[in-house]
Amino acid sequence: MERLTRFVLRHRLAVLSAWGVVFAVSVVASLGLSDLLTNRFVLPDTDTHRAEVLLEEHFGQRSTGSFTIVGRSDGNAQALVPEARAAAERAAAELPTGRLVSVAPVTSDVVVARIVSDLEPADSKGRTDDMRRAIGPIAGATVYVTGQAAIEHDLDPVFADDLTRGELIAVPIALLILVFTFGTLAFLVPFAFAVVTIPTALALVWVFANFMELATYLQNMVTLIGLGIAIDYSLLVVHRFREELRRDPDRTEAIVRTMDTAGRAVVFSGTAVAIGLALLLFMPLPFLRGFGLGGLIIPAVSLAAALTFLPVALSLVGARLDAVRLLIDGQLVSHYIYSSKELEALRKGGVQRIYVGNVATGDHQLEVLVDGKLEGGADFSRTEHFAFRKEIKPKLVGLTLAGPDSGGTPIALGEW
Repeated sequence: MERLTRFVLRHRLAVLSAWGVVFAVSVVASLGLSDLLTNRFVLPDTDTHRAEVLLEEHFGQRSTGSFTIVGRSDGNAQALVPEARAAAERAAAELPTGRLVSVAPVTSDVVVARIVSDLEPADSKGRTDDMRRAIGPIAGATVYVTGQAAIEHDLDPVFADDLTRGELIAVPIALLILVFTFGTLAFLVPFAFAVVTIPTALALVWVFANFMELATYLQNMVTLIGLGIAIDYSLLVVHRFREELRRDPDRTEAIVRTMDTAGRAVVFSGTAVAIGLALLLFMPLPFLRGFGLGGLIIPAVSLAAALTFLPVALSLVGARLDAVRLLIDGQLVSHYIYSSKELEALRKGGVQRIYVGNVATGDHQLEVLVDGKLEGGADFSRTEHFAFRKEIKPKLVGLTLAGPDSGGTPIALGEW
């Protein structure tokens, strides 16, 4: 692990460039993924499945490549048959290998035309709009185009909207939690991690979707699991990284020790997740095998990113005094993220009130944690512990912060 981490840090520009290329290619590939997915669930060894096989082997027909045209007119179905046949023939001409096999009234109000083909689901549903345009309106009737392919075509935008709506809810909530948890600009690390891993995993799913029948829900599953893994692994690694920085401010050595400890835990965890979800590949249900494929791909991609992208991201995080945290008797009472204007005001002698609260009379322990960067570019992370006593009257405690190269104490306490 140490050798790999040092190699990655020595070639961080090449690693970032490689992930940038992978991201760009993956975004292009994943954009076409939804067209290859299906919401059809096949149950092997059932009467329905055996009928599907017979239709495909002996008649060159697939239910996924078939369309049904329904015309409805009050009590006038028989008169609609000629116009329905002409409309269905125009639609069949827009469907490669499409053949009109029947046109007949099924009730006094409804006439139905059936078009069959041997197309795969992704190819047939992509022709739905062209067929609807070719059919056009029929005077005195309401016309519908349905069937497995048409239904999937109409449901794809619904699934896409649901995924977008879920992300618009989940991502801001996750962002707020991460800002509170990290307290510094390091909260961007999990999102950068997710940005490179999720499109890459979806691109790999796209490759398999060209050869396998995969469920539409697989896209949602990969996205949600990918975001969860990104947050989980980043929290573990960044927390360990901060601990190592407090022991030794040398960023490179801190990253190496982090990956040698937390990094190994990530590898074990990711491997366990991948193996567990990959067991779905052995299920006899095709749509569950698709979930197994996605469950194998996203942890594998996340492991690759955790071992290569994450160390580089850690080496670039933290460009200034990001935050100060206060703990009284071990309880976090305040943390504050600073803007550049606020930092400049503090450097000019400004005073800021960052905590007001009720503290019981008696002796207490105050812990102050500061993360920052010196003017020369070196990082520093300091933690100091102070004891103070609270009397009955109000108590004022002041903190003075200074860089290690200022010649003074980095964190000093004053009481009034």
